[in-house]
Amino acid sequence: MFRNITLIAYFLFFCIGTATIYFAIHIRPTDAPTYKQLIQDSKDLHSQTALEKQPMHQLRKQVQKDIWTSLHNEQTHIVLQSAASNLTTQQKRDKFEAVEILQDLTCSIEGPHSLQIQAQHGSYSISDFQHLQFIGNVQLHGYIEDKESFALAETLHYFPKERKMLLSSEAPSRVLFWQNDLQLAAPQIQIAPDSSTSLITVQGIGDVHFSFDLNEENAIQEFLRCFL
Repeated sequence: MFRNITLIAYFLFFCIGTATIYFAIHIRPTDAPTYKQLIQDSKDLHSQTALEKQPMHQLRKQVQKDIWTSLHNEQTHIVLQSAASNLTTQQKRDKFEAVEILQDLTCSIEGPHSLQIQAQHGSYSISDFQHLQFIGNVQLHGYIEDKESFALAETLHYFPKERKMLLSSEAPSRVLFWQNDLQLAAPQIQIAPDSSTSLITVQGIGDVHFSFDLNEENAIQEFLRCFL
């Protein structure tokens, strides 16, 4: 008899425990939408916080990017080609940023003027193509106002919507610019449309020289021979 009472007690304990778990954990149909929303909010919060703590990187090879801009109803087509790139996506509070760093970069610009830029590497923001940066052994060749032009610099900042370029070199180096026997050497050189005529002008900034020293002459002549 004592054994029967023990079995009945165990059975009652099992039933009570099962009922407790069911009512404590079981999601009623009316609660399902709220539960799903909590799960989604948790995922969204986690994904937003994750990019703040740990940016996402994507390595790519043989990259090509096409960009179109327009100024005064004249369209410019920019083509970026790179041997490899590193695309970094991150979040700062409620703003997402994506920056791509390109290696062994070539940039072709086709529009009112035809130019080509080469550099060891460069970068741009995917969310905003208003600024392209070229760094390391920058070489520029093309036609500015129908005049063949050449330039050497350490860095080049290009602002497509303004069609403005700013070439720079750290002292003792200088930016070298050659155009139809015009020699220009300066810490910075700006190539941009004139505000009154819209013609592209070339302007030296800082200590400007209108001749090259021997090393500069050799460097620009070596660059010119690539196109002769």
